[in-house]
Parts: sequence; C-alpha cells; structure tokens
Amino acid sequence: MSDDRRVVVIGSGPAGAMAAYELVRKGIPVTMLETGADIQRGSLVRMVGRNLYRHLPPLTKATGFVVTGDPQTCLDYNYALGGFSNQWTAAVPRFSAEDFTAGEQVHEKYRWPVSYSDLAPFYEIAERTMEITADPSDVPNLPAGYYDYQSHVPKDWQSVRQAALKRGQGFTTMPLADGPPFLFLRRGTSFNSYSKLLARLPGSLRSSSSRKPMP
Repeated sequence: MSDDRRVVVIGSGPAGAMAAYELVRKGIPVTMLETGADIQRGSLVRMVGRNLYRHLPPLTKATGFVVTGDPQTCLDYNYALGGFSNQWTAAVPRFSAEDFTAGEQVHEKYRWPVSYSDLAPFYEIAERTMEITADPSDVPNLPAGYYDYQSHVPKDWQSVRQAALKRGQGFTTMPLADGPPFLFLRRGTSFNSYSKLLARLPGSLRSSSSRKPMP
C-alpha cells in the first residue's frame, strides 16, 4: 500500500479515536501521536441506569502559570489514553441543521462548508459504537439519533417540556454515551475512547507515551 494513503491522527480522544477506528477498519494505515501514558484507573458502578458509585483519579496541579483573573482559579491537567473521555460527562448531542447555517447571519464566510444532511450518516456510525442512551424523539435544535437504550424526561417535568415545545424550544434528556444500564468498570467513565475503540482494532494498536507513534 502506498504511503500517500497513510494518515496521522493526533490524540486518542473521542474524535481522534473515532477517526482512527474507521480508517483502520477500511484498511488505511494510521499513525497516532499521543502523550497519554496509561488509561486512567478509577471505578464506576451502575445499576438500573443510575450511577451508584464513581471514582476518578485526581488531576495533576499545574505549576509555573500566573492567574490574572479570579485568584481562586485552579489549573489542573492529566495525560491519559482516551483524552477528554477520561473526564467528560459522556454527552453526545448532534448539531442541528440550524447550527450549520447560523454563522452566515454574521457573515457568509462563517457558514459551514457542509450541511447537517451531509454529516447525519456519520453521526449514526459514531453513535452505533458508543452505546447511546437517549430520547428517541426529535425536539427543536436537537435531532434524534441512533440509540441503544431509551431515556425520557421524568413525569414531573413533562409540563415544562410541553410548555417549551409550544414556544418552539427543545426540552429533552441529553444523549449520553453511558453504556448498558448495569455495569462495573475499573475506570471512572463508562465510555473511554481508547479502550472502547482503539484497543479493539485489528492488529491491536500499541499504546505509547512521549508522543511516540502508535503504528
């Protein structure tokens, strides 16, 4: 295979991992650059779709920076395989059709070069890998996508939902990459983009640190 088909992906966070996952599945060589030294270890227990216990490892305090705003600002970081999926809330809403054109109200140059309909098939490809929990209904500004598990606005919030919909506003549960309703994990997030995508790739991508390539 010629080198002109090789792709370099920087970072194993959700976006980078999904890109690498699809490219490798299609037979395109990928080199991934990543600073993460290891998967973040923690714990997560979920029963009947509710997180009963969650523990995340502490972040590292950043030093050598000067805070010019709020003096109580905390600067923390961590380098771990899976990038932001070690710390995120697992929220995975789709952009709406309006999001792709709203920028042109400021200037035509801010209009996206693609539309929602262009990306919709790729949204579904990503959603099918992440075990999404979501409301199956479309609401204004949040189109429904593929889901494995259903969730709905609680009954005592239905009146608020109906009032919002009458005003053309969306009100629904956030689509989450939360995995199955019953699980126990030795990490703090149900979906970690490295362990759920890259570690499963044919040929097993090897983890590395210090921005060495993962062939």
